[in-house]
Amino acid sequence: MLEFGPNWQTRFATSPYSLRFELSDISQHPNNAITRFISSFERARTLARAALPSQGMVAVIAALPAPHLELNAEPNGWGEGVSAFDCLAQIGVATDSPLASFADCFWPSDRGDPEHEPWDHRAISITSREADILLWVQIATDLGSGPIAPVQSKLVDPARGVLVHAYDDRGMDVTSLERGETQGLYEAYETWLLDYDRPRMASAFAD
Repeated sequence: MLEFGPNWQTRFATSPYSLRFELSDISQHPNNAITRFISSFERARTLARAALPSQGMVAVIAALPAPHLELNAEPNGWGEGVSAFDCLAQIGVATDSPLASFADCFWPSDRGDPEHEPWDHRAISITSREADILLWVQIATDLGSGPIAPVQSKLVDPARGVLVHAYDDRGMDVTSLERGETQGLYEAYETWLLDYDRPRMASAFAD
């Protein structure tokens, strides 16, 4: 069973069993944020529900350190003294009873950067509805859609060792610690795989 705390992502970061999916082809929706969002969100939700169980899901949520300093803080109501987790609760995901709280880098590659300050993280049990909200936030933020919250999140099946990360409207990674947990996704959603990474993924998943 996966445990949550500082460096919880280390094994995922080094796992070869990582699938990278394309959520929305910008060339198909170059000037239409609405259709880009719809395409990306529907694909991300389909992949997340295929990768994760309906029960036993955990979200690891990282709070932006100073929401009131973000460029879009005022229209989103991120006033000074309001935490990122408070903002998230307002749109439907409460984090006040976490399984774990810790400071860590959201991106494992930032761990060696002396100028990078770890963000506050909370690991919480979530429902499929709450997973949808977190996917919405990940995908909508860069498109200027709302409502959103000043957080970044990753969805996890701790029992099977599967990590789902929709990093924006363009792409999503699904990583497992064991090949068998994501082999089916590789085969079922082959047409959605990012072309650039196909050689790497084929070396890990193709027989």
